[in-house]
Order: sequence, then structure tokens, then C-alpha cells
Amino acid sequence: MKKYILIAAVFMAFALPAWAETVYVSKSRTTLRTEPNATSKVVATMDAGEPLEVVDRAERFLQVRTKDGKRGWVYVYRTTSEPPDQESKDEFLLLARGRDVRASEAETGSAIRGLEPVAEQNAIQNRTDPRIIEQFKVLDAYVIKDEELNAFMKEGRLGEYGG
Repeated sequence: MKKYILIAAVFMAFALPAWAETVYVSKSRTTLRTEPNATSKVVATMDAGEPLEVVDRAERFLQVRTKDGKRGWVYVYRTTSEPPDQESKDEFLLLARGRDVRASEAETGSAIRGLEPVAEQNAIQNRTDPRIIEQFKVLDAYVIKDEELNAFMKEGRLGEYGG
């Protein structure tokens, strides 16, 4: 009887990895950490689309194993169960999660640059106060560094820093 229990235990040990859950990194520069918290040491920084094998769960963190065999903890909201598109591991496509989202390069490029000339002309024609237009341009040019955003989230206990 002990022999059968041992055989079953060995079989289960080798069969379990086949049932392991796989998730994918949904945001570039996602950190893999030593502990399930946002302040522990960073083991690795991962790119969007990277597959991760889920080993364990703890509140809002997943313990995972990377394709390189590194183990650590990742904030659950920086992962997705949807595999990346075969043609592209684009971060936007991962976040769209299968929805039919299309935009031309010209449309997205002008949106990224801020106030389009057409919109600015419309604002001028509608007698928008020039100070408001100028302030919009100032805000549009403002850049928040990753370190500053991280510190803000930590201080406010937001996102992965939430308790």
C-alpha cells in the first residue's frame, strides 16, 4: 500500500506543473520582487507580454516563475490572463484585451502631442481665453518621472502600495 501512495505522490509531483496557471505581464517595466509588497528588493524588471507561471497568491500579489526560472512576487494588476497577440506584444493591445480597437498612426500621434492645430484654431475661433490655451500647453509639456510617480503612489498607498 505504501508503494502505491509513493507512486501516486511522485506522479502528482510531476503532473502538477502541467496544470500550472500562466499569466502574462500587461505593462512594460513591471517589477518582480522578493516579497509580496512594493518595497521589497527587485529581482527583475519584465516586459509586456512575458509569460509567468503562477506559483502562489497573497492578497494583491502573485508569486510567479519567469521563463528564465526566476521566482518572485508581482502585483496582480500588472498581469493579464490573456496571451499576447502573436503578431505583436504591444502593451496597448494587451491592455485592450481583445476589444476591437483601431486608430491610424496619424490619429494616435496627434493625440499624443497634445492640442492639435485644428483644436487650437477652434478654441481661438470660440474666443477661448489665450491664457487657458497657454496653460494647456504648459500642462501638456509637463513630464512626471517614474520615480516621482512611484513615490506619490507609495505615499498615498495607491496601486501596489495599497494596504
